[in-house]
Amino acid sequence: MDHSQYGSRIVYPQMPEPLTERDLACVFTVSPQEDHWARTVARKGPWLAVLLTQLKVFQHVGRFLPTAELPAAGMSHVIAQAGLEMPADFGYDRRTLYRQHHAIREFLGITPWGAKARAIASGAIAAAAEARVDPADLINAAIDALIRERCELPMLSTLRELAATAHRLVNAAQWDQVHDRLSEAVRRENLPPEASDPQRIAAYAVERGWPAGAVGFTAHLRDKLDNEARRLDTDVGLRGTVQLDKNRRPIVPRIIASELPVSVAHAVRQVLEEMPERSVLEALANTAQWAHWPRHFGLPSRLGSGIENLHER
Repeated sequence: MDHSQYGSRIVYPQMPEPLTERDLACVFTVSPQEDHWARTVARKGPWLAVLLTQLKVFQHVGRFLPTAELPAAGMSHVIAQAGLEMPADFGYDRRTLYRQHHAIREFLGITPWGAKARAIASGAIAAAAEARVDPADLINAAIDALIRERCELPMLSTLRELAATAHRLVNAAQWDQVHDRLSEAVRRENLPPEASDPQRIAAYAVERGWPAGAVGFTAHLRDKLDNEARRLDTDVGLRGTVQLDKNRRPIVPRIIASELPVSVAHAVRQVLEEMPERSVLEALANTAQWAHWPRHFGLPSRLGSGIENLHER
């Protein structure tokens, strides 16, 4: 159980500390089936000792501990049962560690912490966040769901991050709901009394020349908007620029380019005659000849001295 935050309400499995004789008997007793399985996975003494110790630790806390953090008293209890000697050096590598973790998960039928386990934890946290606000309750809901679904537990910091994210999302959604309800209430309060009387609404529509019923009013409004759109096209000279498709949605058709006026074509020819096209390299060569600017650039003196031509250097 976690004691560092939210009091002691987070039920995150931990190893007992210190380990009592009763703890050693309850947590680190190896069954004959487990001993037989372990000897099919690890052949050497040190690796076998670590494998059995990790197995018993995982069964108790639902996750793997770093090899350096395995309780020495628990390993000694396991070694004594297996008839092994306490290893002085484990000589571990990552591939061996990965293979043993995979074997333990398969032996226990555990889903590793990954996308599936994260989805289970996130779902449990989201469901709990609808009714609870204490982060400890959200984390405990995730732990319960992961254990129930036989999933590997992640680090506690990971569960805290998931809980914090869900808490923010649920709070934002709840505030949005409150805002929408308040806005709706305000709109209702500001409506005139006749807005709740169907007969007065119908009379109001007839008075303004609107067709009766929602369908008639919608058609009338659509026709009115079409007329206003056509008037706007005529007034600003945009006729044909924006059209309606068969579903009466506005579209912009392809614009066909018109021929240039004779005066514009003549002006273009005059500009080209007065300002002929020049390449960049030609411009650089001419200005270098006139202004001798290359003398300000070049390779370091120890390299450039071997090139006699100034421009090439």
